[in-house]
Amino acid sequence: MFLYSVFNSVVITIKKVDILKNAEKEVNSLRLENLNLSIGIKDMSTDQYLEKEARDRLNFGGKGEVVFVIPEPMIEYAKNEVNSIVNPKVEPVYESGSNIDKWLQFVVLGV
Repeated sequence: MFLYSVFNSVVITIKKVDILKNAEKEVNSLRLENLNLSIGIKDMSTDQYLEKEARDRLNFGGKGEVVFVIPEPMIEYAKNEVNSIVNPKVEPVYESGSNIDKWLQFVVLGV
């Protein structure tokens, strides 16, 4: 009975750690988004921003500027590559169906 209690506590702790990590990621993401939006609001209220947006959307350049037109598929590819570098895939501490899971089922359920 003692081993079952210890095992159950470990499983619950692992789940709580995963939930905490996901919550921390979400909070950090929302903080960055909030910061970007508040900076964007200040920038969007200027005449220079309006002029720049009009030129960008119409593919025109200002005096002394060079216009580069990048195809949409290349932009999506670049975004995916940058995202995979910035946010690498994190291995979970505990996976359902793993060897640990099978041992836990054996110990708990006797299967």
